[in-house]
Amino acid sequence: KEAYLAIDDRRFTYYVYDELGRERYIIPPIAYEALRASQNSPQGPSYFHDYCYYTEYDAMNRVIKSYKPGKDYEYFVYDKRGRLVLSQDGNLRAKRQWFYTVYDNQTRVREKALVKDNNTSVMSRQMLQMVFDIADYSYPFYRNSGNYLTPVDGFEVVTHLESIRYDNYY
Repeated sequence: KEAYLAIDDRRFTYYVYDELGRERYIIPPIAYEALRASQNSPQGPSYFHDYCYYTEYDAMNRVIKSYKPGKDYEYFVYDKRGRLVLSQDGNLRAKRQWFYTVYDNQTRVREKALVKDNNTSVMSRQMLQMVFDIADYSYPFYRNSGNYLTPVDGFEVVTHLESIRYDNYY
């Protein structure tokens, strides 16, 4: 994409797609200018971390990893119905925490909480996705943390953020 700010001032934003047509990278004008200034040889991996956006998908075309300049990677985990149930940014990862969303049978948000992984070894995004992909839980999962909901054994609710109730439960 090309934008003209003035007659002699053009800006380029590049959108890079994979073979399935999914947006993988966004290279903004500042990255394009830095690339031109360095004579087409980026200054190593920090070049992309400083300027570019990145998105990674799973086999079901769901965003599982996202990067934005100035932030650490964000990770996403989905349930069998393709609903986002866990998300984590760099700040939460440092504390072994995840945002957890619980849905009702009509795919409406029912609960939101901040949960912590208390397992002896940290459960990676891939491990958590496997749990949600193969587990035959009756959803949502009631675990050993009082009245609140936790996604996996070894997790505890740190902060209960939101409860939503609807009048038409069947």
